[in-house]
Amino acid sequence: INGEGKVEAIVQIADDVSQSLATKAEEHGQVSAIQATHAVAHFSLNGDVIWVNDHFLKATGFTRSEVLHSPHSMFMPADEKDSDAYRAFWEALRNGHHQSGEFRRIRADGSDLWLQAVYTPILDLAGRPLKIVKYATDITAEKLRQADYRSQVTAIHKSNCVVTFDMQGAIIDAN
Repeated sequence: INGEGKVEAIVQIADDVSQSLATKAEEHGQVSAIQATHAVAHFSLNGDVIWVNDHFLKATGFTRSEVLHSPHSMFMPADEKDSDAYRAFWEALRNGHHQSGEFRRIRADGSDLWLQAVYTPILDLAGRPLKIVKYATDITAEKLRQADYRSQVTAIHKSNCVVTFDMQGAIIDAN
């Protein structure tokens, strides 16, 4: 604006945010894909449930109101709730270390629920844990199938003569 109050020039300053928007869209798509296929739960650092998706509720048989603000220990078998191993599990998570594996948990009806899961600490910009996110798949049917197979093999070994040979025909084991 000149001394007479008239506009003499217009200056435009802009940044190209296309790449940033594309990256955010891709990240959002990845999160959506995980939530569409996995049981997902968010926990506070002390283990209280702060968010769950519908797959989590379906797997556990609980309602959203039953789990929100409840401790993770509500899903634990009674003999593991107060164990040193369970305390160490949460201490590791609070210290920023993920935990993964096959985990036995308990459904709302008291039955066993087996999950292939990873518990991942979500970190703030300074690298400190903010919360814990669990991504899980229900593997209960597979675990039951494996138990059935083990039972069948055990029964066969008890009722029949079983001999195991190596590739050259030498006996490795006999019951």
